[in-house]
Amino acid sequence: MDDLARARYAAESKTSADVYFLWFMLSPLGAHRLFLGKFSGLAQPVLLATGLYLVLRDEAGSFFGTFLIACGLLWVIVDLFLIPGMVREYNRRLERSLTRDQPG
Repeated sequence: MDDLARARYAAESKTSADVYFLWFMLSPLGAHRLFLGKFSGLAQPVLLATGLYLVLRDEAGSFFGTFLIACGLLWVIVDLFLIPGMVREYNRRLERSLTRDQPG
């Protein structure tokens, strides 16, 4: 990797601390996944919001809404343990893309 690629890697790479901060502050919004370029982060708030909507309607969908909320919260908790691997994967993809763009 040349100096320019190293500088880009340093600027664009992610740290677990940054992602954990986003997880702690905005985990129901999926911000930690979106920060790492994972669009599955969009599904987390949709899942939780749909469940909350069904529970607040307090009709037959209340059980299903509670189930959706439980699944969304479980997903958020599981992400707590998956973050280091997701960060490593993101940084590896970044490094591969930067070395692939190298001339010669």
